[in-house]
Amino acid sequence: MKKLPRIKTGVYEVYSQHGNLPVVRDKDGLDDGDYGGVNLNRGVVKIHPETDARQEWQTYWHEAIHTALFDSGQANYLTKKVEEGICDALGSYLTGMMQAGMITVHRKKQSEPSNK
Repeated sequence: MKKLPRIKTGVYEVYSQHGNLPVVRDKDGLDDGDYGGVNLNRGVVKIHPETDARQEWQTYWHEAIHTALFDSGQANYLTKKVEEGICDALGSYLTGMMQAGMITVHRKKQSEPSNK
């Protein structure tokens, strides 16, 4: 299995039609037991700083799926429990695909501007 890179603050983003969301390592505002969260009003994705690389990527994908469901309007039709289940399933699957080397994530270059 492929070793996953660590997520670096300010290097990775979650893309949204409302503007790209920078990923930061921060636990402020997260509920106990949460590995991360997305705040579309503030335009940020938080990942708990005390996670390993696999959990970081699973959280990254989980929050990206929340963003996609919100952007598409589909979150309006789902209960919170169902939405969390979808995000968990796809986050886990996409992380496994990365570990298997079947998908690769390229980070933006530091000089590339964000869409925000």
